[in-house]
Amino acid sequence: MGKRNITGWIGLLWIIAVPGNAQQLPIYSQYTDNMFIINPAVAGNDALTKINLTNRLQWLGIKDAPRTSSFSMQGRLLKRKYRLANKLFSQGTTKEKYYIPKREGKVGMGGYVYNDRNGLIERSGFQYTYVYHIFLKGFNEISFGLSLTAFQFKLDRDHIAAKDPYDPVLYSQSSKTIFVPDANFGVFWLNRKFYAGFSALQLSQSLLKFGNNAFDDYQLYRHYYLIGGYYFELNPQYRIVPSILMRSTENLHTFQSDISCRINYKNLLWGGLTYRTNHDIVFIIGGRYERFSITYAFDYPPNPIRQHSLGSHELTLAMIIGDTERRYRWLERY
Repeated sequence: MGKRNITGWIGLLWIIAVPGNAQQLPIYSQYTDNMFIINPAVAGNDALTKINLTNRLQWLGIKDAPRTSSFSMQGRLLKRKYRLANKLFSQGTTKEKYYIPKREGKVGMGGYVYNDRNGLIERSGFQYTYVYHIFLKGFNEISFGLSLTAFQFKLDRDHIAAKDPYDPVLYSQSSKTIFVPDANFGVFWLNRKFYAGFSALQLSQSLLKFGNNAFDDYQLYRHYYLIGGYYFELNPQYRIVPSILMRSTENLHTFQSDISCRINYKNLLWGGLTYRTNHDIVFIIGGRYERFSITYAFDYPPNPIRQHSLGSHELTLAMIIGDTERRYRWLERY
C-alpha cells in the first residue's frame, strides 16, 4: 500500500461517516450458519457448542477494500439434576451430605473477536455474551441475550501523506488508538418448524472525535437486525430453509434486506442462494465431515463495483461439540 494524500483519507472518512453510503459493522454472507454474530440471543439455543473461524475478503481487486477476520465460540450450560455436597459446618469427623440443585439448562454463553479493516481504518473488537433461555409450551423456546463489547478504532497513520506536515489531523485523537466500550441486545424465538430473531447492536451510539472541524463527530449508529426462517422437511434426507434478513441503522439511515433459500442434504452437504437489495447475488456451498464443516460464499457484486472487482469471498471453518440429538428442547436433552 503506497502513501496517500490526507485529503484522500478525509474523503474515505466522509464515505464511512455519511449515512447510507457504507458499512460501520462487518458484513457477513454466512450469517445463517452462525447467527450469533448478528444476534447475541442465539448463544446456546440448540444446546451445541459451536466454534467458527471466518475470513472475508470484500470486493477483491479493489485497493484497500474491507477485509474481516473473526472467531466465535458459543454454547449452553446443559441441564444437570442434583449432586451431593458437604455441609459447610458439619460437626464431628463425619461430613454431613446434602443434595443441591445443579444447572437447569437455561443459560447460554458466548464470545466473539474480530478484526475489520476498511482502507486506512482498522477496528478490532470482542464481545462476551450471556443468554437466558425460557421454555414455552408448544415446542417453543424464547431467548434473551446481552453482550458487553469493546473495540479499538485505529487509523493507519503510516500510509497517510499529508501536503502539510503539520496537518492537525495527524496530531489529533484520530491518529491514536481509540478504545470504545458498548453493548448489544437480542431476542430469539426457536421452534422446530421456524425461527425468528431481533437484535440491536452498538446501543450507546458513541461519538468519535477527529481533528478536522469539518469531520469533528463520527457517530457509531445503532444497527438493527430482524431475521426469520422456516424449515421445510421434504423427507428425512432433504430440507429446504427459506429465510429473510432485514438490517437497518438508527432512524433508517440505511436499510437493506436479504432474501435467501438453502437446501440441506442429511446435514452433510448444503447450498444456497441469496439476493440482497443492493443487487448483490450470493452463492453458498458447504459440507460437513464428522464434527467439522467448511462453507464458502461468493458475492457477485452490482455495477459499477462489478467492473473493478472479482467479487467478495468468504470462507468459514467450523466445529461442533456435543450430541446433535440435543438440537431441540422437545427432545428433553437439555
